Amino acid sequence: MSAPADALAPFSAAARAWFGVAFAAATPVQRDGWARIAAGEHALLLAPTGSGKTLAAFFYAIDQLGSARSDAALGSARSDAAREAQAVQRREAPQTARSEAKPSGE
Repeated sequence: MSAPADALAPFSAAARAWFGVAFAAATPVQRDGWARIAAGEHALLLAPTGSGKTLAAFFYAIDQLGSARSDAALGSARSDAAREAQAVQRREAPQTARSEAKPSGE
């Protein structure tokens, strides 16, 4: 059994997939904690030992850090590709201009 979809809604697809494989379900402290943490609220999680408080407190932050890192890497890759495309266009532009400037009789 996996955690209810709504409990994992704030998480990335990779985090949801990992959680679904690693755990049978989210605990009440995790479900309640994640909703408040994802909403940007302050939260003090009180529950018995072994109830998943540590994962409740840190899973969202770790996922956000991983997602931000992935987004930054994707943005960097897009920027690199855009710079390369511009460089190719600059290299090809003078050749195109020269070929268009030649009179047709030559």
